[in-house]
Amino acid sequence: MYGFHTLLGRDYELAKKVKVGNHRLVSAHEFKLIDGKTALVEAPTPIVVSLKPWGGRDQEWIVSGGFQELDIETGEVLFEWQSLDHVDPKKSAFPLDFGPGLPGSGRNETDAWNYFHINSVDKDDEGNYLISARNVAAVFKINGTTGDIIWQLGGYQGGSDFALAGEDIFAFQHHARFRGRSADGATERISLFDNGAHSAPVNKTHPASRARVYELNHRTATARAVGTYEAPDGLSAPTQGSVQLLENGNVFVNWGQAGAVTEYSRDGKVLFHSYLDSAPNRLAQSYRGWRLPWTGTPAEEPAVTARRSGGKLDVHVSWNGDTETSTWRFYIQTAEEGSRRALGEVKRVGFETHGSFHVGSVDGRQFISADAIGADGAVLRQSKAILVKKGADSQHFDPTRLQWPLVEEL
Repeated sequence: MYGFHTLLGRDYELAKKVKVGNHRLVSAHEFKLIDGKTALVEAPTPIVVSLKPWGGRDQEWIVSGGFQELDIETGEVLFEWQSLDHVDPKKSAFPLDFGPGLPGSGRNETDAWNYFHINSVDKDDEGNYLISARNVAAVFKINGTTGDIIWQLGGYQGGSDFALAGEDIFAFQHHARFRGRSADGATERISLFDNGAHSAPVNKTHPASRARVYELNHRTATARAVGTYEAPDGLSAPTQGSVQLLENGNVFVNWGQAGAVTEYSRDGKVLFHSYLDSAPNRLAQSYRGWRLPWTGTPAEEPAVTARRSGGKLDVHVSWNGDTETSTWRFYIQTAEEGSRRALGEVKRVGFETHGSFHVGSVDGRQFISADAIGADGAVLRQSKAILVKKGADSQHFDPTRLQWPLVEEL
């Protein structure tokens, strides 16, 4: 809740820090650039109010779900919105007496009642905003001038401006995005990630999570899902998740806490499905996921390790974040700063590339270095020369022995 958002260059070095304004807290749930000039960020605000109207006590803590649009050059707050000014906490899916833990008891600042919980913000070409309020299980369109609510879609406690058929109901969603409107404004579309589950102990609204596209009809005051992409393997993601509509009509879905990504054709056929770990719901999770062109050339040097056993030399090389290397060219030398002799080239394979060379019997120390070669044959970067180790490697890394704490996100 404290800190700032960062922009990185293609070398993964810090290009800019973006801090929220008006002394608000910051959250990792949203950081979207608008035309490269402004940024949308979540800015939750714990405050002390009387919670008696909602079953609490006088002078207790509640989180006003907020967001800001910031000028990324000057830091000026161009727009700010706070949920307590517009949405009654009685709309929350989690009342104050819900129980211990999530979503907060209101007894202190760190356990403030998080009745609303914004987890995404978008902006359209008319200057209006779209926010996802997870703990209300609703999406709101906000007037970008007055801050008034234009409409509400969904809602655990009701209040939707559009009727939804049973199968079209969503809950505890993430990543709501504008997806265009008709020329006369009679209909508009949005997409969202329908978790259908929550990290708090609440009943699921659907057995599996889904990516969904909705069409809202302002004339009939109805909304329907015009695209639904069911999770493979019945995955259910209590937290996180995102939906990307690709230019070719395909849909790319990140399954959040379930730890998987899937690409679908426009008609829902699974084209690609992969887990971030060896199985679903393990420690590897992703808040959002994207498929897009990316060129990365890290500022750091490639990492090389080499070991000689008899006359055989095994070399491993990687360059974390690099997207451009097609071949690794290896060199051997007898001094760390000495002249290099080419050993050979190995086509890059995945994250780490292995090369095996026969060097015969050699006395004294040897050093290995590697050049990253691009598709055009140019040298992209040269590693440092590292000392060759001797003997077979008897040390084995077992990642299953690692113990990491699970972090839950509302």
